[in-house]
Amino acid sequence: INPTRLIYASMTPAVSRLVILYGMGGLSDVGRHAVRVACEKKVKGEIEGITVLTPHPELLDELNWNSGGPEPHSITDEERKMFNLVGVTDW
Repeated sequence: INPTRLIYASMTPAVSRLVILYGMGGLSDVGRHAVRVACEKKVKGEIEGITVLTPHPELLDELNWNSGGPEPHSITDEERKMFNLVGVTDW
């Protein structure tokens, strides 16, 4: 398998659904940022569907994540409408 082909295939317009998986700690922060970027891409029409898998869906409710960024941020109500949240109990 040619890795270059895999990267190209994952960037073509035919690939239009994104699944984001996150857990606790640093992974939850990275996951939340991935959800926000995915929502931005959905607004731009770059992807069609977003599914978020996590055993900790409550972490999306946290306000103003402390991620070291210059401004506070969190998932908005409009962004929540853009993805399917699936709670999982086991990886």
